[in-house]
Amino acid sequence: MGTAARINSDLERSSVGLGLRVARTTLKYNSSAITAATTTGKFTLTSFLPAWSMVLGTKVNVKTAFTGGNTTAVLTLGKTDTQDEFNNGTGSINIYTAGQKGVEAEDVGNMMTAATSVYGVITVSTLYTALTAGEMTIEIFYLSTEYEGA
Repeated sequence: MGTAARINSDLERSSVGLGLRVARTTLKYNSSAITAATTTGKFTLTSFLPAWSMVLGTKVNVKTAFTGGNTTAVLTLGKTDTQDEFNNGTGSINIYTAGQKGVEAEDVGNMMTAATSVYGVITVSTLYTALTAGEMTIEIFYLSTEYEGA
């Protein structure tokens, strides 16, 4: 067992029950979960993060770049569709090129006292409906403070 796995296992068995978790979803550019507007595509991941969790950061694996009729495509993730605290609160994640992108949360360790939805906004340079390709897996890493032991 590797060091990270051992540490996580030890945390799980502690009296606090603190453990690293990931909330994960995969979306394609033409997913029915995305509502397209002129230059944006918006989606909501309802109750994606559990109550009593602390967000650490986000990793986005762009399997297929979001391309077609545009020169840029970026993603923001937040508690509303106008916020971006799950991607550092300072900007957006480039999804115009394929690859893995990781960013820390804006307020690392900020406690979610209730189940929290994640609002995503994909913003393109010209027209969202002009996209012809794009697939990404979004992973938000958090610490669970709920004891799950017997």
